[in-house]
Amino acid sequence: MLSILPRCALWGSVAIFATLALPAGAAYAEGSDGHAIVVRPGDSIQKAIDSAAAGRTIVVRAGVYKENLLITKDRITLRGSDADHGKTVLEPPANPPNNLCAQKFGLNGVCVLGDMDDQMNVRKMVTGDSIVNLTIQDFQGGNGVFGFGTDKLSVTHVTALRNSIYGIARFASKRSRIAHNVARDSDEAAIYVGDSPNADTTVADNLTTGSGIGLFVRDSTGVTVEENHATGNCIGVLALNTGMGAIAAGNYRVRDNQVTENNKVCPKGEGPETSGLGIVLAGTHDVRVEENRVLRNKPTGPSPLGSGGIAVISTKDSGGADPVNNAVIDNTTLNNTPVDLLYDGSGSRNRFEDNRCQTSQPAGLCQSGHND
Repeated sequence: MLSILPRCALWGSVAIFATLALPAGAAYAEGSDGHAIVVRPGDSIQKAIDSAAAGRTIVVRAGVYKENLLITKDRITLRGSDADHGKTVLEPPANPPNNLCAQKFGLNGVCVLGDMDDQMNVRKMVTGDSIVNLTIQDFQGGNGVFGFGTDKLSVTHVTALRNSIYGIARFASKRSRIAHNVARDSDEAAIYVGDSPNADTTVADNLTTGSGIGLFVRDSTGVTVEENHATGNCIGVLALNTGMGAIAAGNYRVRDNQVTENNKVCPKGEGPETSGLGIVLAGTHDVRVEENRVLRNKPTGPSPLGSGGIAVISTKDSGGADPVNNAVIDNTTLNNTPVDLLYDGSGSRNRFEDNRCQTSQPAGLCQSGHND
């Protein structure tokens, strides 16, 4: 069973509908095109979800809705209002429902959950769901968007604010797309992808800020992280092998991201204090970090793991692994403190080539090519 840990547990175990038109006063109404179900302020979004058939779109008009939502059906699109017409805002209800997701995973804004057995193993993934144009905020003890046991989950144009564990997270899932979102001020991470062999997932064009980790990829393979902006976190981008997952973390591509001024301090908890880290490869294999701009990351508090622009380090002492066959190529990494490139010397076949940088530990990584 998954355990959703607080932010500081970086090195701990992983763990974490179609209807006919209704009479006046009903909880939702059929859209004029006969396809979309339209929900208006005062109506229940969950009732619309519960009554919708697979493949339907639920359009939620601008307003504030105090609900946490559970989707267990295939190909449901939950779409909020476009920003030009006002925001669709989801906030915690006064009396949270006692559904399976809330029981097992806390209070989440939107939970997309596959079919689970009694031990919370995925029997069948829920497929093809989309979350679009929602603002999801202030879910304490939980997450903004939470996916578990999903296939082809798409989360786009979502604003996730002050959700205490993760802003947007998906576990034990594959073929996800997390793009064009803003995620701020979560303790563990703004965006999380984890616990997924053959994840085949893309995280693109998101803004992550004010969190423990901006973009966190853990105990998975096959993830692309590209064209994101991570700023004002303790760590901008973390790729982590804890050694506790089903597979060794790797086969990632981290490219063309802006990773700047991740100078927040995260205090010691079950994991170490962290501050001032741009991109970190911790115990990973076969990760390519290329064409990123990693600027002005500097610690403002203790950081025993180290600080700087791009770091390649081992997690073997905490149950993970040494880094193997990682490539740091053609990045601009400047004005990071204490160094632009950091390598602890562990593992094998880790390469630093053609990076624009000024300082490194050990010395010499900023030369045109360096192989361990």
